[in-house]
Amino acid sequence: MFDPWITTWKPLETRSTAASRYRSLGLIAGLLAGLLAGCIEPNRPSINEDGDGDATVGDGDVGFEIVACDGCVFARACHADGELNGANPCEVCDVQRSVDGWSAVLESKPCEDSDPCTDSGVCQAGACVAPPPRDCTNLPECVACNAECEQVVAPNTCFIDGACVGQRMGPAGDNCLVCDPLTNQTAWSPTKAGCDDGDPCTYEDTCNDGVCAGQDNTCADVFTCTLDFCDGGQCLHQVARDTCLVNNQCFAIDTGPPGDPCRTCQPSVSTTTLTPAQGASCDDQYACTMVSSCGSDGSCSGELSDIDKEPNDSLDTAQDVGIVAAGGFPSGTVQANIVGNDLDTFRWGMTFTNGGLAFSPSARVAFAAATGYELCIYARCGQVSTSSFAPVVVCQSLSFSSDLDNHTRGCCKAFDGGVTARVSMAATCAGTVVQGFGYARVRSFDDADAANCGGYSLEWGVGD
Repeated sequence: MFDPWITTWKPLETRSTAASRYRSLGLIAGLLAGLLAGCIEPNRPSINEDGDGDATVGDGDVGFEIVACDGCVFARACHADGELNGANPCEVCDVQRSVDGWSAVLESKPCEDSDPCTDSGVCQAGACVAPPPRDCTNLPECVACNAECEQVVAPNTCFIDGACVGQRMGPAGDNCLVCDPLTNQTAWSPTKAGCDDGDPCTYEDTCNDGVCAGQDNTCADVFTCTLDFCDGGQCLHQVARDTCLVNNQCFAIDTGPPGDPCRTCQPSVSTTTLTPAQGASCDDQYACTMVSSCGSDGSCSGELSDIDKEPNDSLDTAQDVGIVAAGGFPSGTVQANIVGNDLDTFRWGMTFTNGGLAFSPSARVAFAAATGYELCIYARCGQVSTSSFAPVVVCQSLSFSSDLDNHTRGCCKAFDGGVTARVSMAATCAGTVVQGFGYARVRSFDDADAANCGGYSLEWGVGD
């Protein structure tokens, strides 16, 4: 087959000359028609018209065309298969359904009708079917329709959630949203204003993206042993587990102040006070005591040192230090301690080679330090358990006599602190007495030197 083609003859001479030629052209047309008859497919019509629209050549004819069309042929035009109707987007050239007219678009294709007051529609049965026209009646006072029936919000106002809102106005109680016509006339616009988020545990509340929010109040304090939080606007500080907070100081469980083992943190008992550690070892920092321990009140105390084997404050409890068999002073030395207002008594035995021997019991004491003390020396004739008579004693100058009982007599002298003292006396027993006793008594008038625990040395014996 030949491809579609169009052949056109146009007048070569004047109209009178053209008339004489139409007969020849008619013969040629007949030949061409016979040839083309075999080139046009079935159902594909050709256009064969003269210049004046009829099928014959005559006066007024100006041309002659022959067209072969593979699409739709109507209205003196050839339309390609699938071509839309320019006047109606819901019609199309579909050679499967019709070659001599438009066919309806089959699918629901979006379309626009000629009414500016309707929204976009869809093609149905070859026509554009649009929704009902927009209503421009009964509009809010801030809304009007333009020439195309579009609702337009008036300048300097907003239409939000079905209500008219003035410029810079916002929802009741909400500072974070306002009507801003320059930004959006149909929705709220966010602000950066200050606000109140309603949470008492936040501060510096401000609007951010239309939402009011503040900074969380952590209620942080300076203590590492507390859990800090805000509750109902009030800062609370809860002591952490296994810790105590006492006098603005944190303690871990079983610990206490440095150097004080008698009070420790026991959260099961209290988290705000230290609990006495009764029975725990401690140091009362007092040289006059032995091993110290913690009491039920949290204090540290110890028993006095037993250097002088307390008590020895009476004749019957006097500490024995030895026996003097011959003269010569001193016969021995005792190391002892004395506490304030205390009394220490020591005793030594004396053997007489001759009855009625006169002897001189003597004692000397040296304190490391003291505020004031008294040293006494005594004599007794015979055993304590036997009947004997009292000795005759003579005190040295500056001493005064002192009797412990009617069998024990002696002399005493007071000394200032730090002075080494010695007291001696002359004593005579009856001739039948072969054994006697010498006594030395040390008394502290005030508190002895704590650093040295009232320590002193006592020399004893007989002699001048």
